Amino acid sequence: MRLLALLYAHLDPAGQKTIINTREYSLGHCNFLYRGSVKEAYKFLVRETLQKLLEQSAPNQRHAVNHEEEVCYVQILDGRSAVFIFCDQEYPKRVVYTLLEKTAEVFRQYSFKLNEMTSDDNQDISQISKLFQDF
Repeated sequence: MRLLALLYAHLDPAGQKTIINTREYSLGHCNFLYRGSVKEAYKFLVRETLQKLLEQSAPNQRHAVNHEEEVCYVQILDGRSAVFIFCDQEYPKRVVYTLLEKTAEVFRQYSFKLNEMTSDDNQDISQISKLFQDF
């Protein structure tokens, strides 16, 4: 059971570009040489899917996508932002959904600041880091 990554993303104020504001990773199981590629793959998936998910989903709606041995869970926060969690298939759904809810609460507190950003920047939000480590 592994929790691999948590990313928060939103659309820029013009609604054209996906901005990734917060990222947490736990890639100790990956070969050191591949960790950068794994991180880039997660970011690519977030960038390519966020706008479509926002168009087709209501606030607080959840999605889950299986790919090989991993699952990506997404919770839409509002019309502009979402939380993505990547884990292996053995990780319990109930635990992931609890983490999604708790991180959503934290991101809602910071959304006024995060949603105004126009470029990627890994904002250090200690509550998110602690939640990621706890789960």
